Amino acid sequence: MTGTTAELVVGDLLSVEQLLYGLMLPSGNDAAIVLAKWAGGIMNLPSSDTCPLTGFVTLMNKNAK
Repeated sequence: MTGTTAELVVGDLLSVEQLLYGLMLPSGNDAAIVLAKWAGGIMNLPSSDTCPLTGFVTLMNKNAK
């Protein structure tokens, strides 16, 4: 991922609260990706594929318009 990172790695166990705090830091890009994947997965968002991140991004882009 480009941009800044909190250096999260696969296998890290964090609460949603911890990830939200990570979003508030200049190094929150990886926390944002994890939260988007999580939200896309639990919300059963429609997407062109099975990736929860894609569904979340599609919904946010629709809302932004």
